[in-house]
Amino acid sequence: MCRKTIQAVLILILAGLNFTPPAEAACGEDRPPGCFIVSEEAARIREVNSLMNKLVQEGNIDEIVRLWQGEKWSSTRTYYRNALLRFEREKYIPAFLAVAKCNNKWSRSTAIEVLARFREPALLDYLKTLLDEKPLTAEEKKAVEAEIEKLASDDEAVREAAKAKIRKYGTRAKPVLVPYLYVKNKAQREAVCSIYHYLPDNDPGTLLSLTWRYDARDRVAFAEAVVKLEEGKYAHLGNALDVLAATKPAEYKKFCLQLIDSPNPKPSVSDTSSHAISAAIRLLANCGDPKVTPKLYPFLDLHPRYYCGDAALALAEYGDKSQIERMKAFYNRRFPVFVMNSNRLTQHGKILLALLKLGDRTIMDELFNSRLETSENAAMSIAAIAKDAASLPAIIRIINTSRNPQHAANAMATLAQIVRKQDQKAITLVRKRVTDWKADHPTMYYKGCGILMDMGDEKARRDVAADLAKAAADEKAIILRWIADTYPRSVIPFLVDALDDKSPAKYKRFGGWAPFMGSSLGPGKTIRELAIDGIKRIVPEMPFDLWDFDRDRQVREIKAWHKR
Repeated sequence: MCRKTIQAVLILILAGLNFTPPAEAACGEDRPPGCFIVSEEAARIREVNSLMNKLVQEGNIDEIVRLWQGEKWSSTRTYYRNALLRFEREKYIPAFLAVAKCNNKWSRSTAIEVLARFREPALLDYLKTLLDEKPLTAEEKKAVEAEIEKLASDDEAVREAAKAKIRKYGTRAKPVLVPYLYVKNKAQREAVCSIYHYLPDNDPGTLLSLTWRYDARDRVAFAEAVVKLEEGKYAHLGNALDVLAATKPAEYKKFCLQLIDSPNPKPSVSDTSSHAISAAIRLLANCGDPKVTPKLYPFLDLHPRYYCGDAALALAEYGDKSQIERMKAFYNRRFPVFVMNSNRLTQHGKILLALLKLGDRTIMDELFNSRLETSENAAMSIAAIAKDAASLPAIIRIINTSRNPQHAANAMATLAQIVRKQDQKAITLVRKRVTDWKADHPTMYYKGCGILMDMGDEKARRDVAADLAKAAADEKAIILRWIADTYPRSVIPFLVDALDDKSPAKYKRFGGWAPFMGSSLGPGKTIRELAIDGIKRIVPEMPFDLWDFDRDRQVREIKAWHKR
């Protein structure tokens, strides 16, 4: 059967399918062929999108807030958030604060997230007061229970009035609602469920997450509150112990020893207990008591995917060399070269780092001597973290002899992590190899310039500035993309200067390296968007992505931040 015949058959089949779109009046019982279902949620999203554009043009921010506080579809929250962010700061901050105080679960959590991301102490303090609410008084509890009894009524108006009164108490009413989630009366049970799951979750874990991500001032207090809650079964216990490991390890040594005495025999990736036990091992590494080391030996064999690396690092912290052979045996078991995952150490990586701290370089030397790029990259990742000066000869060899520019650039980045800033011998070594790439590998040349700038080389800065001043759009795209690829903050001024350039960011062919990179920019990318992406990668803590929907506004926010 030829392709045209197949296409015709498929068209006939699709035309014959009967879809009833309830949101479209034109598609009723006598719907024409090809009518598709538009769900209630999809229709609401379309309606909200249109309505937000209209209200923004009218400047009616109060109506946007009112609608968002009562919105039942969580999938519409992005449209409300973006509508408020189109206003100026003096208007959108009070608007988000108003939404953060409402009892709508999804609207409230989104507003709190946006406000927290600004990382301003006054806003963070206020948000914590919203989340850390006082429990109901005895009188309020009786009033809530009286309204819950009304939810068993056959009169829908009575039930709706009772729901409205209960919701006014917000998340404080949740403890009172829990027993009624299991009553026999179906109408009452369903009404309680609709209220309970509608209300936000206010707990120490939410507070800890907020402070952990955006505020460094009150982490210890919230971490201690989480540890006291439910005796180690709490979902945020791992994060709490990581905070306490850096601040009060000795005080929580006994707690962690009890926790690791009965680890989950079959932990899973989503199991919070495995995260908590790993965090407990990390805390014991910092408590300063070498007597805890025998307690850690079993974890070198017990589900090593989760605990082995943390246990090895803890033993290295105390200088315990008795388990070196067991560590080496595990490291060689499988996939030993995968030491990093999303810029974080894997268990293999932690074991290799522990061996290096204990003075055993056997595996590191084997990796460097293998002359395999994957093995050398694994060794260089650990050398950069440990700032291992003994690895410098091997790293310098790779810089001088590797035929793969990307591999040599990895070695340069590792060298920059180990040597001190503005080390002229290291800068001269790197500059010599980088200069050789300018003719044949311009993309790697500019990545090398980014590394040199990170090492404090002023000549690289001047060279990049001169090249950008005379570069055409396609050359400018290469320069900005690759100097930002090494994430040095020293390149931010170049990226900020490019924010007003709206010319297309297309690569032309340079020495065989650039063509495959052109697709990574995506269709329609401009120099401005390339610069914005680079700044967001280098400064991830700033909430510039909040204005992704409005590039002009995003540029203004970045420039204002850069001036500050």
